[in-house]
Amino acid sequence: MFVSDKQKNLLDLRQKLKERNLNLNRKEELLEKVYKEFQVDVEEKNIRLRLLEEAENVPIFLTAFVQSLASLETALQLYIRFRCFVMAGFQDVGRNHEKFSDCCPTLKLLIDSGHVMVFTWKNGYEPEHIEGNDDFIPFLLQQEKMRVNQSTMEIGQNEPTEVNVPSEPNEIMWDDNELGEIDFGPLILDSVEGIEIETDSLSSMASPGVLNNRDVDSSSQSKFELSVKEGRPIVASGASSRYLLDSIDGRQALLNDLLELKAFLLRFQEDLHERLDNESRTGRNTLGRSGSSGSDTIHSMIMQNAPNDLQSYTTDDITKMIELVNEALDKMTTSSLSQLMMIRTKIGYLDRLTDRLMDYRRQVELARTRVNQTQHLIDKAIKEQEEKTVQLTQHRDSCRKLVNFLESELSTICNRQVQITGQFCDL
Repeated sequence: MFVSDKQKNLLDLRQKLKERNLNLNRKEELLEKVYKEFQVDVEEKNIRLRLLEEAENVPIFLTAFVQSLASLETALQLYIRFRCFVMAGFQDVGRNHEKFSDCCPTLKLLIDSGHVMVFTWKNGYEPEHIEGNDDFIPFLLQQEKMRVNQSTMEIGQNEPTEVNVPSEPNEIMWDDNELGEIDFGPLILDSVEGIEIETDSLSSMASPGVLNNRDVDSSSQSKFELSVKEGRPIVASGASSRYLLDSIDGRQALLNDLLELKAFLLRFQEDLHERLDNESRTGRNTLGRSGSSGSDTIHSMIMQNAPNDLQSYTTDDITKMIELVNEALDKMTTSSLSQLMMIRTKIGYLDRLTDRLMDYRRQVELARTRVNQTQHLIDKAIKEQEEKTVQLTQHRDSCRKLVNFLESELSTICNRQVQITGQFCDL
């Protein structure tokens, strides 16, 4: 009974070990996947520093991404021309051409002007002066590097050695007579006249509408005064001096434009397929211009009088445009980029993300510890089972010897062959 219970316990432990190994494998895969998103090694000790380094490189990626948006210019021009053509049938396109062509304004601005600042996006023109932005990542990165270097120096520092310090400090005793004998020399007041007094602090207190900088010529100063009088902002600073996609509003505006362009292309592709199906069924290469049947779609009727450049697009062209838009959307909506953008715009998110990555690692370590504990219990149970098996074998041999002795003695006493039978004899 004891041996069977131990055997059952061993089977239960092995089943538990199998389940915990599967759990450990899942957690290790998740840990590797999450860390790989941020290009951080699983064994990285300074996770916060690595996240800050990745966040600092985000503007470089965004600028390269803006350059790749030039591939969407053909799709954007198709959208603008199609919208102007359709709206021209309802209103005077000559008077409202800018209104009709105002499709995906953020995307169009980035394609035409590159990665502009938030100031340009909001005001429609470049700033005349650029001051520091509100990017706090360089400061946090510098502080984190200093902290890591200090920790490394403390770890690598040798044990403090005894320094020969004098038992009694060498104090200099002054008395009134000695202090009175020191001659500091006369104070020459005439030398103050040659000192130039800086007036920058005074000039900075002047009215904000006037520049007192000597390096600025009179024409620049007059332009500055004119701009201030007109109430027209000319200085980009703080959040307005960030790159457009480095801001939450700019990134969301671009995503909205990409989704709008994608929706148009999908609808255009669907209508194009339907128009081609109608043409194949009726056996016509182009829709008749003299009259149309009831099966003609609205898109087909619109395209009857469309310019040749709008009718020249094929399904392959539209499919290629949709693929390019999807590629741009995928690049802008990755989990790692979204979280790095959160780090750049919200200070507290860095600590939350660091804690979450550390929690993934702690979960893996906990799962690995449980696997090791279960394996230790299995090893202990196997060792105990082996010991009990040896003891059982010894008891079995002793029992057989005792049975043989009893059979021999009883056979002698009874003067006949005596054999003892029973379950214990079959051990």
